[in-house]
Amino acid sequence: MLHAAYSVKFGETVLAGTTNIDSQTNPEVDAAVGIGSQFPQFAVVRSVKPRIAFQSRAIDAALTALGTTGAAISDTDNLVANYVAMTADGSIGTTGRAYTLDRGLVMPRQLQVAHRSDAVLDIEALSYSSDGVASPMAFGAATIAALTRDNIRHTLKSVTIAGVTFDCNTQVTINFGINADTLGCDSDLYDTHIIKDSGITPTIDVTSYDVEKLEQLTLDGKRGASTIVLRQYDDEGIGFAAGVDANDITLTARGIANFQSHSGQGPQTSSGTIRITCDWDGTNAPLILS
Repeated sequence: MLHAAYSVKFGETVLAGTTNIDSQTNPEVDAAVGIGSQFPQFAVVRSVKPRIAFQSRAIDAALTALGTTGAAISDTDNLVANYVAMTADGSIGTTGRAYTLDRGLVMPRQLQVAHRSDAVLDIEALSYSSDGVASPMAFGAATIAALTRDNIRHTLKSVTIAGVTFDCNTQVTINFGINADTLGCDSDLYDTHIIKDSGITPTIDVTSYDVEKLEQLTLDGKRGASTIVLRQYDDEGIGFAAGVDANDITLTARGIANFQSHSGQGPQTSSGTIRITCDWDGTNAPLILS
């Protein structure tokens, strides 16, 4: 029976607007060739590191559920990736396959948004075992719940960098910088810890046609608060949502901004690229949803 990627649910929230799902087992299998034979004489599974990666256009719902630094996966707030079975005539059925993580971390990896395009958010979920023996991922047949409609979309609205408002922006990429992975001990098959050995190091890259303002950042950079604002399309696709400001998504960053280049080619309009490298003020996360 054929299946198609269908939905992701975190706790009680179905994350709408999912565009792809990749449920990975990541086995490490060793089959080294020794002396006396051209062939491996022993193949062994050293580790298995299940994780689920997916992408969503439902930026507001996803960031509200995950925050900018990730959220814990638990028995009460598990993460489930669903794949729906297709009927013989190619229609969507009501059953399928589900991959469930009951322990771990689900986090935003990267947000990308461009002029007149939907913002998309890359998300990854890491899992670990309670004791190195219990499987971190369960999978099997499942009844598939109804989808949440994918009609809440956001696009680029405005950019302020270190107190300087840039106009005519074309591209923003936010790397949330969550340097998380799993760690195992004692040669257990499954990892038993989540680690963030390299911390959380967000960066924001902006491309803008407003090149006159690059000099306000100065050559050695400028420190200050920066904001990226996304505007919501009307849920019926006619213009933007009523009460625009109330439907905006605002991401606020603290750090130092440097313009990296001013580039042009032939008669085309030249553009500037800026990077904001975030740091901690002693109280708040470097990048927050507001």
